[in-house]
Amino acid sequence: LNAIGFDLNRFLDRLNVALLNNDLFNERFDRLGNLGYDLDGNVCGG
Repeated sequence: LNAIGFDLNRFLDRLNVALLNNDLFNERFDRLGNLGYDLDGNVCGG
């Protein structure tokens, strides 16, 4: 059971890293802050 839990934690860590490194995810996350960049690098929001 502990081994399964450890593997699940490693999987979730890798998933979090993948999401944080995903440009589309970052673009959506920035919009939540009311200021960010679109996929072309232009400032958007406000």
